[in-house]
Amino acid sequence: MRPVCSVRLFWILLFALVLVPRAQCSDAALSFLENRVRSDPDDFVAQNQLAARYLDLLRSTGDDAYLAKARRAAEASVASGVPELNNAGLAALARVQLASHQFALACNTARELRRLAPRKSVSFGILGDALLELGDYDEAGAAFDQLAKAEPGSIDSETRLARLALVRGQMDRARQHFSNALRSTKDLTLPMPQVLAWCCVQLGQLYFNCGDWENANKQYQAALAAVPDYWSALEHLAELRAAQQKYLEAITLYEKVIGRIARPELCQALGDLYIFMGKPSEAKTWHDRAATIYLKAAERGDALYHHHLAGFYSDSVEKPDDALKWARLDLKNRHSIFAHDAMAWALYRDGQVVEAADEMKKALALGTKDSHLFFHASMIATANGDLAEGKAFLRRAAEVNPHYNDFHVHR
Repeated sequence: MRPVCSVRLFWILLFALVLVPRAQCSDAALSFLENRVRSDPDDFVAQNQLAARYLDLLRSTGDDAYLAKARRAAEASVASGVPELNNAGLAALARVQLASHQFALACNTARELRRLAPRKSVSFGILGDALLELGDYDEAGAAFDQLAKAEPGSIDSETRLARLALVRGQMDRARQHFSNALRSTKDLTLPMPQVLAWCCVQLGQLYFNCGDWENANKQYQAALAAVPDYWSALEHLAELRAAQQKYLEAITLYEKVIGRIARPELCQALGDLYIFMGKPSEAKTWHDRAATIYLKAAERGDALYHHHLAGFYSDSVEKPDDALKWARLDLKNRHSIFAHDAMAWALYRDGQVVEAADEMKKALALGTKDSHLFFHASMIATANGDLAEGKAFLRRAAEVNPHYNDFHVHR
C-alpha cells in the first residue's frame, strides 16, 4: 500500500497534459494513467484520476462500459489508500455509486467523506444528489445550501439548486439557476465545452418540458456548437423534432446516435416514434432491441434501468405484470416522486386504480409541475370515478406544457 504518489508521477502527468496537442491530450493522458495503474495498482492518485476520466467519458459518450471501468478504478483506489489521506478516492467511489444508481451506498460514502473532511465542499453535492434520489428532499436541500454557501454561484451548486427547484415546482427559480450555471460556464478562464454543452441541454430540456420549443431548439443548437455531435444534445434534438412531427429528421438523429452508442432508452424512443407514425413492425424491431439491452443490464445486477423498464412495460410494450415488477424494484432502490409516479402508473395499467391513487398522492406531494405527472394523475383520478379532478389535472398539464401529449421520451 502506498500512502502517497511519487513526485515523478506528478511531473510526468503534468508534462503530458501541457505538451501533448489539445486534440490528443485526453487520449494521451488516459493511456498514461491506464499504463500507470497496470504497473502500480496501489497508486491511488492515478486511480482517482482514472476514475474521474472514465466518468467524464461516460457523460460525454453515453457508453456504460466506462462506468464499469470507473468502478474498478475507484474501488482499487479506496482499497489502496488510507481513507484519511485519500478523500478523493471516497469521492470517486461515491460518484460511481451515484452513476450506478446505488443511492443508499452513495449516501453512506458521502457521509463518511463528510466525516473525514468536514471542511471540503465536495461531499455536500454528492450527499445532496443521493438524498434527492432517496426522496429526502429537505435534507438534500440543506446539503445543496451548504454547497452554495461554500461555492456561491458555482456550476455545481447552481445546477443542483435548479434540480431541487424543479422538483418543488419552482419553474422560474429552476430556469434562473440553470441560466446562472450556463453563465458561470461561459465565464471560465479555461474553456470547458463539454460542461457548457451539458448545461445547454439541461436548460433546453426545461424549455421543452414547458412547451417552449423555440428556446429548447436554441439551447440544443448551442450545445452542438460547443461540442459537435454531442450525443445528449442529438437525442434531445431528436425528441424535439419528433414532437414537431418532423419524423424523418428525428429518425435520422436517433439512428445517428444509436449508431455510435446503442443506449436502450434511445432504441425505446425510436420504437415509440414508429408507434406514433403508425408503423408497428418497425417499432417492434427497436423495442425488442431496447428490451434485450435493458434486461441484460438487469441480469448483471445493475439497477441502472429499473425505472426505464417500469415505463417501457407500462407504455411502449404493455405488460402490466412486468411493469409492476420493475416499478417495485425501482421504488425499493429510490424513493423519489418519479419512482412513486412510475409505481402509480404501473398499478393503473394493471387495473389497481385505488392503489395507484395512493401512490400518485406521493408523487404529487411536493407540488412538482410536470405535465406527465398531471396526465397520469388525471387518468388515475378518472379511473377512480372522480371526473372533475381528472379534468382539473388535464388542465394543469396543459398549463405547464401545451404540447404535453406530443411525442416525449421516457426519461
